[in-house]
Amino acid sequence: MAELSLSKNELFYFVILGTGGMLLLTTGIFAFVVLSQRRLLKEQELQKKRELEFQHQKVLAQIESQELERRRIAADLHDSIGGLVWATKLNMGYFRKSVSMEGEVENAYNEAMTLLDKAGTELRQMAWQLSPREIEHSGLSNALLELSERLDGKGIRVLFEETGEARLWKTNRALQIYRIAQELINNAIKHSKAS
Repeated sequence: MAELSLSKNELFYFVILGTGGMLLLTTGIFAFVVLSQRRLLKEQELQKKRELEFQHQKVLAQIESQELERRRIAADLHDSIGGLVWATKLNMGYFRKSVSMEGEVENAYNEAMTLLDKAGTELRQMAWQLSPREIEHSGLSNALLELSERLDGKGIRVLFEETGEARLWKTNRALQIYRIAQELINNAIKHSKAS
């Protein structure tokens, strides 16, 4: 067997070269791990953003679906039951012309007409609360003003105050803001015994 003999300088260069190679290899592995971790973190962030956007779109779709259902119910209330109330009032008017009314019969008739008027008013208010068409016609500010005026004086004082430049909001966001205000007022009335 041949013997390999290295001088001290050659041995020193091999050790330096080996150490440099190991250091270079370690640095490369470290850089690879760091870059992989960064890429993984970016992918996780992107996935979280996608999930949040998906959740946001899902919530918007639910809100839109609820608003469509409210509009449908409001239209049904107004058209169906409103039509029945109107037809009943018409028949009651015909009844009044056909029958002689005196005393208790006339009182009962007047009370029935008053109740039908109240039913019609309540029906319109319910339909309006379900689908405030005021937003579509004259914007958020007028819808909030009408909401506060409708509630004001019924054992509670509701004041609507608008500051800044008036804008005509007719968007879905305006309807969402209206719903938030409606819920806040209802909660204040119901839970805090506000005046």
